[in-house]
Order: sequence, then structure tokens, then C-alpha cells
Amino acid sequence: MKAIFLDVDGVLNNKIFLKKRKIILKENKGIYIPRLDDKNFIALKTLVERTDAKIILSSYWRYYFDKNLMPNNNNSHNHGQDLTLKLRKHNLSLKDKTSTDLTRFQKRGDIIKEYLHTHEDIDNFVILDDDNIMKEFTDTNLVQTKPKYGLTMSDVKKAENILNKTKVKKL
Repeated sequence: MKAIFLDVDGVLNNKIFLKKRKIILKENKGIYIPRLDDKNFIALKTLVERTDAKIILSSYWRYYFDKNLMPNNNNSHNHGQDLTLKLRKHNLSLKDKTSTDLTRFQKRGDIIKEYLHTHEDIDNFVILDDDNIMKEFTDTNLVQTKPKYGLTMSDVKKAENILNKTKVKKL
């Protein structure tokens, strides 16, 4: 299986979109606009279609979902519901999420590393993140997005090249 470890902020949203969103919210009090940009979802869908990869949520947003990947309603942000609705709108879905056990892990890179060790069905993977999360991944499996734009078609091409290579040595 090919896996996409997905961050959200800086990948599925971007500073340009969030700035426009803030202006629209200010002008239209009471209107609600999700924090996620359709342009970035179109890029993600393109990557999934070209690689047949499964999406593993590695973002902090994973805390907005229960163990069955259903959005939690116990937060005031509606982030889980927003992400679920945008994924459905673009005919995408989450396969899984990484651990939320903070007693064992502190850094996202370590969480992904552990996930890879416990899921041997993953033949190849890419990490989509706006942070450089772990030096072991930087040159091999990380596509670092620019928060100003989020996931772009240029990032998709890099990720596609990583995912469509032959099996990668696991860390």
C-alpha cells in the first residue's frame, strides 16, 4: 500500500486563503466558512488518483477524530467536521490516523516512524507537511509545502515521483 501522511494547516489551507476568509467573515458577520481551501483539495485528489495512495492523517487535526475516524463534536472549532465534508466533496477519505498517545510520542516525525513500524503493509509513503518534521525523511519522503500556498501541483509532482518509485527502505 502507498500512504500519504497528511498534515492540514499549511497543506490543505494556506495563508492567502485564510487572509481572504478573514476579510469575508468580517464583512459578513454570522457567515461560516471552513478553514480549508478547495484548491489544495484538488491537488490532493490529483495525487491520490495518480498514485492510488491512502490518506493517513498525521496532522494535529487527528485529535478532532475518534478512533473510527468520525469527527468529534466536543470541540468548538468543528475542524473534524470541516475536514470530513471537504474530503467527501472531493471524493476522498481517510484510511487512518497516526497515534494520539502523547505519553509515548512528542514529535510528528517520531509518530510517523512508529506508524510505519507497526503497519508493514505500507510499501511506500510520502509526508505532506509544511514543517521539516524529521531529518530522516527530508531527502527521501517529505514534500514540504509552503504555508503561503498550501499543496500545489508542483508539490503533487514531487510526491507522485516519491510514491511511484519502487519500494522504499523503511527507517
